[in-house]
Amino acid sequence: MAAILLLGLTTCMPGQVVRPGALSLLTGTAAASEKPSPPAVTRGMTKEQVRMLWGEPVAVRKIRTCFGTQEEWVYRGDPQRYGGEERTLRFDEDDVLDEIK
Repeated sequence: MAAILLLGLTTCMPGQVVRPGALSLLTGTAAASEKPSPPAVTRGMTKEQVRMLWGEPVAVRKIRTCFGTQEEWVYRGDPQRYGGEERTLRFDEDDVLDEIK
């Protein structure tokens, strides 16, 4: 009896409007139009942690500042990893992520 009641709740009646994403709530699957968020890279991460999330950068630059030598990593073009736009990460002399542009 409970299965029949549950089945009745999940079917649409003529003229009934089902909001987008409602099916994913019932089935546990995401709709194709729902984009997953790219993995978050945050200040304080090591180079290895960033590589694990975003992979290898397309460019690496060494930059001298009054605080020492920093390394800048450039990522672009991969919406799955970092949102698709160009992202620049700057690591301090201890190889810790200090700045995200």
